[in-house]
Amino acid sequence: QQLAAAFGGKPTFDPQPYTDRWGTWVSSYFPIRNADGQVTAVLGLDYRAQDWDAAVLRARAAVLGFSGLLAAVLLGSAVNLTVTHQELLRRTAVEKALRDSEANFRQLALHDRLTNLPNRALLHDRLTQAVLRAQRHPGYKFALMFLDLDRFKLINDGLGHAAGDLLLRTVANRLREVLRDGDTIARTELQPGYDSACSFAARLGGDEFVVLLDSIARDEDVQIVASRILRVLSEPLMLNGQAIHPGVSIGIALSDPRYDSGEQILRDADTAMYHAKAQGRGRHAIFHPAMHARVVERLTAESDLRQAIARGQLSLEFQPIISLTDRRLRGFEALARWNHPVRGRVSPELFIPLAEETGLIIPLGLWVLEHACQTLAQWKQQMPRQAESLTMNINVSRRQFESPGFVEQIASVLQRTALPPSALKIEITESLIAHDPVATARVMAQLRAMGVGLVIDDFGTGSSSLGNLHSYPLEGLKIDRSFISHASLRRDYAAVINAIVDLARNLRMTVVAEGVETREQSALLQALGCELAQGFLFSRPLCATDAAAFIVAHALPAASAAA
Repeated sequence: QQLAAAFGGKPTFDPQPYTDRWGTWVSSYFPIRNADGQVTAVLGLDYRAQDWDAAVLRARAAVLGFSGLLAAVLLGSAVNLTVTHQELLRRTAVEKALRDSEANFRQLALHDRLTNLPNRALLHDRLTQAVLRAQRHPGYKFALMFLDLDRFKLINDGLGHAAGDLLLRTVANRLREVLRDGDTIARTELQPGYDSACSFAARLGGDEFVVLLDSIARDEDVQIVASRILRVLSEPLMLNGQAIHPGVSIGIALSDPRYDSGEQILRDADTAMYHAKAQGRGRHAIFHPAMHARVVERLTAESDLRQAIARGQLSLEFQPIISLTDRRLRGFEALARWNHPVRGRVSPELFIPLAEETGLIIPLGLWVLEHACQTLAQWKQQMPRQAESLTMNINVSRRQFESPGFVEQIASVLQRTALPPSALKIEITESLIAHDPVATARVMAQLRAMGVGLVIDDFGTGSSSLGNLHSYPLEGLKIDRSFISHASLRRDYAAVINAIVDLARNLRMTVVAEGVETREQSALLQALGCELAQGFLFSRPLCATDAAAFIVAHALPAASAAA
């Protein structure tokens, strides 16, 4: 009766040994029923010592709960059972803590802490399984997408790391939504067979993500999902009060029996991603073996360029800058040239972008700076009458301009070459100024204090406005060749040039017209008030020897320059 009151059920006694569902022996048991009369647990008495522990542990404390302990007390077995019960509860708590710790450790080991997406380790495991399955089952197909956020570094540096982290978490959540909606996509757009439940997204690190699409029926299905990802990730996100459109480039690699490992298909998806980014970003590309050949070629070119800088395989050419008034030489623009020992002359349109992407533009730019200043200093020493007033323009990339110690490097080069600072003109682009106006203005001020001139190159093609030129310590600007080539054909281009020249004159800046190729262009520019020009009409870029001869023939005499 006491047990019945304790459990709310009718106790049952069995004089014969009884085997419970866990394989242990009991001499009596009591059903524990819930409010609906269903048996939810059993209280067993007189277990053998080892069976008692085993039964309770296997049942995860379902056999002996608070009600069981109360019943045991009522039967007069309080001391022994209380101790046993407490020990079992302690063991159960320890076991649960161990299980929880193991689960937490596994979560940390296999998931990215910032986004909670699977990490590279878990991706490697899943990819290995997918590759093995594709080898064993010819009908099975999967696809791997390699995602790289566009302009993430700019956002992270400009808005701060907290904003960058928020962007990464948002991307992760949006990828989850796309894959979670996979069943809906399958019903409306994809062929039967696509299994969104087996697809998942992972974060490799930085701004790189991977999406594994499992059980793909058609190659076209992959492009449908990729297009959806592009659309979802391009939707605006508010960061620090600004609407940011993240954008992403996606490389796709389709399963193939030739893959022996997950790393191989990951490599090819990465290669396809770079191809997509090179095509203009915000798009996807499917891997083709020809892409790998181009990557190998690019890596070889990078290695060759690195060696060319170190081994002195580079050279300089100098394009004259001419006065439109008297056709006399006023200076040069130094241009890097690469003579490859096997491939011959490599176009700057190929190796300059390569240097920009790989960071080699910094040592390349320093090499140009050193040798251009050295060359002009030698001309001034060898031809003091003709070369005294000549200047040297040098293009500087954003990466070089923003690199630590840039101002100190220029000061050191000027000191070693004994070139007057006023003879050096640094050409920068409008995009460089727009990237970080405050930091750029600070460096520009340091250079101007040193005596070095600053010129905006390709003016009119970037985001600068005519109205804010006075905010920077500029000495001059160069009108982009696209305006020059159309000036004689369209009045609106001529009007823009006229406005630029008038404003520059008011700000006491010199104006150089680039890409002048005809006498008609030269006459129009002179009529519009442009002072200086360079282009094939006057001279192609010259080697150092020919440039020296050009100085003798076209330089302004020292007395006239002074006047």
